[in-house]
Amino acid sequence: MKNTKKAFAGSLLALSMLALGACTSGDVQTSASGSDAAVVPDKIESIALMVQDMSNPFFSAMTTGAQDAAEELGATINIQDAQLDLANQNTQIDAFIQQGVDLIVISAVDEDGIAPAIERARAAGTIVIAVDTPAVGADAVVMTDAVEAGEVACRYLFEQMGGEGNILIVDGTPIQTIIDRITGCENVMEEFPGIEVVGHQASKNDRATGLTVTTDMLTATPDVQGIFGMNDPSALGAVLAVEPDLAHYCLIWGSGWR
Repeated sequence: MKNTKKAFAGSLLALSMLALGACTSGDVQTSASGSDAAVVPDKIESIALMVQDMSNPFFSAMTTGAQDAAEELGATINIQDAQLDLANQNTQIDAFIQQGVDLIVISAVDEDGIAPAIERARAAGTIVIAVDTPAVGADAVVMTDAVEAGEVACRYLFEQMGGEGNILIVDGTPIQTIIDRITGCENVMEEFPGIEVVGHQASKNDRATGLTVTTDMLTATPDVQGIFGMNDPSALGAVLAVEPDLAHYCLIWGSGWR
């Protein structure tokens, strides 16, 4: 979590400077150009951070990193929790437009669905940076390599299982980061022909639905030796589903994954 906070603080500082300089570097994907670009203020004085779900430890760490970055920039920061609700994020962006914030940093609940709100913000002169997952229309996107993360996690899981056995996959909502983690896991399966997926269902990225879908899959197919949860809350929900017999299961999830 400490690394997550430092990385996010560094990214926010770097992106703020890039926005002020109207330039980009190799690690930053930009989606605006020419007359479509936001009108850049001389200084970032106010920042809005929009997270998907504050109950997720990843976003708590992101919040701390953003607060550190805002302090270093000498800016105020307003942090809002969408509670995994696109309508909430739309409302929050409209409120930030009214407040005239200089910079919105958003982890989008729905990368396509949030596009009209981002367009409104940029038309009002607000810089919008998407973090952790893309958001259509954002000025810049900062993401980790989620495919590699899925590969590393599942390779470890399969090795702990001795290279054979049945697994469940607790998937999530179809945003790019989650899609990429599952892709990474599936890539590694090609190296482990003794691993078989006997259940694959999507949660809503939270503990409650992680518990529900894992319980449903275990009821249908109880002979399972491993579970891959694509983020912390979904995997913790899986833990609750198997806790009475936890010694018989091997679970893996990415520490600090949203």
